[in-house]
Amino acid sequence: MKKIAALTLLLFLLFQTSFAQKKDVQKVFKEASESFESQDYETTLQKIKEIKMEYKNPPPRLLSMEILSKSEIIKQNPFSNYELIAETRKLTNTYFKNPNSKKDPDYNSVLLENKILNIYPKDLATFNTLKESKLKEEAIAKEQQEKAAAEAIVRREKEAIEAKAKQERDAIATKERL
Repeated sequence: MKKIAALTLLLFLLFQTSFAQKKDVQKVFKEASESFESQDYETTLQKIKEIKMEYKNPPPRLLSMEILSKSEIIKQNPFSNYELIAETRKLTNTYFKNPNSKKDPDYNSVLLENKILNIYPKDLATFNTLKESKLKEEAIAKEQQEKAAAEAIVRREKEAIEAKAKQERDAIATKERL
């Protein structure tokens, strides 16, 4: 009899703990959704990481939010992190393998992001080559901008000197007429 009571109590406590964890997951998911809507993708990913600890196979809605958040981070600076691109591709493949993904309201958005992810380099060597090329282009553009700014300063100084010289010539001419 004591064993049955103890077993019943144990099951009750397990159910309560599971129910409390489910509420926590729902709360954290709501926070993740809110941070996603406010375009705070880093916070969204932190919340998703918390939630994923509770699942062996996360639901499609959670995966889609993670994919979309990572994609937005990648778009902000495509050549910052190859691992993030590769990880997001892998996550996208996992998402599409789940038959329930098609029921996810963000399915089409994930499909579009998958197409965009396929535009990025597929291997680290190509990624690094393109990154280096982009950095060189940016350095050249910055150098040209600085050169143009310096030339503009020189031109303004020259114009100021010429204006002052003209003003002095005009003043001398006016004095000579008097």
